Amino acid sequence: MSQPRVDKVWRVLVGLFAEVLNPMLIIWLALFVCLGYILTLLMPVRIEHWTALLGATLLLSLAGLLLRFRRLWRAGSDESLGFDRRALLPLLPLLVFLPLFHAELTSPTLQILNHGDMHVGYVHQLLYHATPPENIFVPGHPANFYWLYHALLAALVKATGWAPPLVASLVNIISICSSFYWLARVLVALGLAKRHTLWLGLLIVLVYCAVNITGALTLLQKWLDGAYHSNSLRIMLLPGADSRLHSVMGKVMNFTSTAVGIMCFIASLQICLRFLRGKLDWLDLVLLSACVALCLAVRHTAALSIVVALLGGGAAVGFGLIFDRRAVGTPPLQLAKATIRRLRPHFVAIWLVISAFLSLPLLHYYERFIATNVDGFSVQLFYPANINMLGAALLVFLPLLALQTVYALRDRSWLSLFLPVSAWLGLLLTAVLILPNGDQHKAVYYVAILVALSALQILARSWDRGRIQPVKLFVLCLGALAIVKVGQVTRYYDARARQLEFVYDSGHITYMDGERMPAYTWIRENTPADAILVLPLTVHKYEHMLHERQVYVRKAQYWFTDNIPSYDRRVTHVQELLSMETTAADYYSIIDAMRAELPGRALYAVLADSDAALAVIMDVGAEMVYEGDYGGEHVYLLNP
Repeated sequence: MSQPRVDKVWRVLVGLFAEVLNPMLIIWLALFVCLGYILTLLMPVRIEHWTALLGATLLLSLAGLLLRFRRLWRAGSDESLGFDRRALLPLLPLLVFLPLFHAELTSPTLQILNHGDMHVGYVHQLLYHATPPENIFVPGHPANFYWLYHALLAALVKATGWAPPLVASLVNIISICSSFYWLARVLVALGLAKRHTLWLGLLIVLVYCAVNITGALTLLQKWLDGAYHSNSLRIMLLPGADSRLHSVMGKVMNFTSTAVGIMCFIASLQICLRFLRGKLDWLDLVLLSACVALCLAVRHTAALSIVVALLGGGAAVGFGLIFDRRAVGTPPLQLAKATIRRLRPHFVAIWLVISAFLSLPLLHYYERFIATNVDGFSVQLFYPANINMLGAALLVFLPLLALQTVYALRDRSWLSLFLPVSAWLGLLLTAVLILPNGDQHKAVYYVAILVALSALQILARSWDRGRIQPVKLFVLCLGALAIVKVGQVTRYYDARARQLEFVYDSGHITYMDGERMPAYTWIRENTPADAILVLPLTVHKYEHMLHERQVYVRKAQYWFTDNIPSYDRRVTHVQELLSMETTAADYYSIIDAMRAELPGRALYAVLADSDAALAVIMDVGAEMVYEGDYGGEHVYLLNP
């Protein structure tokens, strides 16, 4: 193939990746959750509607970005994108993540490992019921979790036929890779790295994994002390550190939307930097709105970090610079006026109206989420646990952040001040905020990106071009520590993948060693989708993924059950129903109470021959609808 043709193919591929696929991911998902929630306010939304909406929003966002890409192509914006083998150099340090991605994608156990029972429960509800979903721990009560994330997963499960944990892992890995792209643009825009260099790839690893960068040193100490083992991530923690902040990779690979939140945060940071350089265009405005809306729906801490740390930081610094005649750079008020003139006022007005129409309903969604949590969120000016958490997680970078702040104030540089001020605001937010279930630790991931970038800015002041300096060697060592941390997460994942034996049967999850598995298979194939199971509270939490039905009551878990007055009553019902001392009169009284709580829904129990309550259940008229093997589990209809 001739060089001109190679260049043309390369320009098309790079252009599609940068100008279409990466923006499309955020815009597509934001449109889906925004329009999906508005739809739930108007009508009951079933999985067929969610799947249709998924396809429609994909086509809409793809068509718009392809039209934009076509205009850019015709304008010749691709002429500087000739093929260059050096463009692959930044990818080489990122290869350290491939074993981790491979372990995640090939092991159902890893995909399910962290709260998989809860997330899969919400996905199954959205697959089989109209929205909004119910609380999976206490059916009949509203969900107190960010269920729009599970609506996205449910639509993807329906469209692909894959199991929910596999779909969640794919979404996470795609989000991580997209984050690398946005982070590369941020690093280049800040002048911390050049395109087509190994240095750029190393800094991507360092900044993305900035949380608890000292973890590799703790590993070394454990190894020297003879206490090292691969089946734990908490051995990477300093004494007193938050046990969940051992490694960012240990969190973003979980069955959560953390990876999506980080992707939106980094993309928003890139948009803010473009504004500071006077390069904002209409796609940036759309992307910023999409990032905030998507985070409101699936990751609230990320939305807070974008608004308070990024937009608040820019506003705070800009307000000071407007009145500082010695400030270096164009004042932000002039940048805003120039942007409005370039984009045209009527477009900005339309963008504001559409953004408000799509995102304001999500505030109602967020309010309902908070209303169903007994703790909600609160602010405490001095909260030692948060302060210790931040100090341990960002120990290396915090002194450098302080130094960069001093130099930026001395220089009065708008670009140099933005990151430190945003970082301090993010630190303040994370230090004083108290979220349900201690979720404020997730905000540290966003703050760490700002703090690490600020630290690199001060270190970059002493970099010499063309040779390795002590400062640059220090950054190389930090990058090596980040790579070691990723390696430890991979070793941990490999060890955990062999401990549980989950497999997929099409889109269903099967537990190879589960005694109740035949009964659960019968239940998901032969009972109504809204059926309620009565199971002992001692049932392992992962078993709840297998029957794909709601359970009358599950074992208590934090604020999912703490704020529900009827929870204790349901626990008592289950204990009495499965007790040998329960009389026929007691049985019928309990069943009547359960029917009143969940009217019109069939009640099933799964019991073994060895269960003490089996004789009682049979005597009072429960109907055996599935007979398992001798000594195995049987299914009984409690209210025939």
